[in-house]
Amino acid sequence: MTRLISYLLLTLFLASCGGGSGGTGGTGGSAGSGGSDGSGDASGTGQSVESSTEISGKVIDGYISGATVFLDLNFNGVKDVNEPSTVSVAEGDFNFGLTATELECASYVPLVVDVPVGAVDAEFGEVTEAYQMILPPMFEPISSSDILNISPITSLVWNTIETLSPTPIIELSCEAVIADQTKREATARLLENAIRDVVVHYNISEEKLFTDFIAEENTAVKDIAVKAVKGLQKSLVETAALQEAYSNAKWAKVNYYFFSSIDGDDLYPNAWYRDLQLYDGNTITKELIKVSDDLSTEIRPILYEKTTLSSADEINLRVEIGYESRGGDDSSYNCNYKEELSLTSAGTEYQLVNLGGQTDVAGGLEACQLPDFSTQSSGRYIFYNATVDGIGNGAQFTFSSQDGEFDALNNWTNLLESIATLEASELIVYVESLPYGFCQMDDAGADFVNRSRVETINGDEIVVEREQNDNLKRTTRFADGTTAVENSTVASAPSWYYCIW
Repeated sequence: MTRLISYLLLTLFLASCGGGSGGTGGTGGSAGSGGSDGSGDASGTGQSVESSTEISGKVIDGYISGATVFLDLNFNGVKDVNEPSTVSVAEGDFNFGLTATELECASYVPLVVDVPVGAVDAEFGEVTEAYQMILPPMFEPISSSDILNISPITSLVWNTIETLSPTPIIELSCEAVIADQTKREATARLLENAIRDVVVHYNISEEKLFTDFIAEENTAVKDIAVKAVKGLQKSLVETAALQEAYSNAKWAKVNYYFFSSIDGDDLYPNAWYRDLQLYDGNTITKELIKVSDDLSTEIRPILYEKTTLSSADEINLRVEIGYESRGGDDSSYNCNYKEELSLTSAGTEYQLVNLGGQTDVAGGLEACQLPDFSTQSSGRYIFYNATVDGIGNGAQFTFSSQDGEFDALNNWTNLLESIATLEASELIVYVESLPYGFCQMDDAGADFVNRSRVETINGDEIVVEREQNDNLKRTTRFADGTTAVENSTVASAPSWYYCIW
């Protein structure tokens, strides 16, 4: 997916508030039980609820028995009393019954495994360090014939989702995802992007991410899984410590994993990283640090970000300060500044992003201080995103500033201070005046324009982008998960170039 589409969809994924993360291996019911602690009570009312469908699967590192498997209905990583659960048995097998409502939820929420000390790994023996594994929601109907494999590999996918999300995944719920198409589509897009990243960076085919690599005797995938467990164990310990240190935080999570594209893309495919996320309701802190192979020593900071969230009426605001070095161990650090305002009206999203930055900065994140965007902004993005009759239309306009000033909406700067005085209608009127339609040719004075059309045909998602006026790029995401990318021009590919608006 292109930067434009990914950016638009990811920024839609603002989860509402949060709870803790990282369970420590609570108890569950026996295999085949439904509801909380095997009681059959899926409502939390104390009344028995009959399960209508059983789902089953395997807990895999080696095959693990004695692990608690639960449906994480609220995305908090902790087995709550109303969440269906069971305990894995020999060969890692588990199964439990779900009501019709819970079965629908199973398509949209994670399936979590708490592996406690004392659980038994059929290959490696008794577990001496607890850890947690997660199977991301697949956004596809689940039936009793499906085998759901939960492993360190599926956990890599979930960890990547958490890393890609611009906002911590907190206090979502099955009901919220089902009811909110925007959240559902954005979450599904995060999943697609995460799968793509894991496939590329760990050289595992998409098909093999969710299979039983032990039964298949896939030693390459097994070796990655064994290595990943070390990170999962460390993640659980440090997440618990972080949550204790920030007991009032809405979200606190630490993930250890090997390889990060942020650190020089493919320069360090075997290096280990610690990814930390902390959210207190108004501020998001993210940090990515390269660590030693034994996960005990910090080697080099790669990224620090602090994001302040605010809102007024229907306007949402993110102000971000970033301190990062992405070019390898010898690269310098830069400060990046961004204030991002978005609002949705009648199903259309409008966004304004002011940008700034400094290069070759020393002194850490503390050396990065927000500029005066009214005089020091280096540029601005304007985004338009709408879906009509199942077809998406997106546009990105990039404008340069002149001494920090822009040709339009020049007062829409230093947004933390000015948000309460801004009129949403002013932004809407301005964006609607821009030539955002896929076939429109004017650039409205922008330095760069990218327009896009997104639609699904026979189960295949087709994204066509038009950069400037003539260059076309078509990305087809086939129903089987494969992707084809083609480049052409308006004149050479008239069949790509048709107008909805």
